Amino acid sequence: MDLQKIAEDAQNKVLEYLDSDGWQTSSKSTKGVKIELRPATEFEGTLYRCTRSIDGNYKELYKYLSVNTVNWKADWDKDTAHREVLQQVDENTQVVRRATNSLALGLISSRDLVEVVRSQVTDTYALVTAVSVDIPEFPPIDKIVRAWAYPWGLRCLKESETSTKFQTILQIDLKGKLPTSLVESTIPTLQLGMFKNYETFLKEKGVIVSSK
Repeated sequence: MDLQKIAEDAQNKVLEYLDSDGWQTSSKSTKGVKIELRPATEFEGTLYRCTRSIDGNYKELYKYLSVNTVNWKADWDKDTAHREVLQQVDENTQVVRRATNSLALGLISSRDLVEVVRSQVTDTYALVTAVSVDIPEFPPIDKIVRAWAYPWGLRCLKESETSTKFQTILQIDLKGKLPTSLVESTIPTLQLGMFKNYETFLKEKGVIVSSK
């Protein structure tokens, strides 16, 4: 299995989604966070794009998104219960196992995922992307449903030296025969919560003072 190629392909797909047209604005959008959606092409589900402007330099915001951060996402994402590095593929690519907390007030039980995660920094943006991989040596955690994440990511896009457009792409099959209505109401709520948790974390770290 060529994990580098899988990671690079997922990265290219996420960039394509981030910069594409044809999105519909979700009623779940708030004053500060724009949530957009459209049918996914990789599975029978929905593709989500979320955007928010944050006061802060994009590279400073990225420090807490990079896969090289010791507790990638687990430090600030309250939906992540556990995270561990299973394999270091190269300097910017890892195979990671993470488990979620239960979601939607317990209606959705914990999920585990094994993903290949890749980071990239350019002169205009910093990007972290991931996609699920099936590696026999890393079977599902006992009594936890294994979800499947299609190419997804988080991008810090430079607007100015002191302003960043924070964007996410998400498409995930939570498995477990969940009602579509439950999934489609839960995922936008999770995204809004993630934005809030990330900003709160950045403020505690002194990276940003306020958000837009």
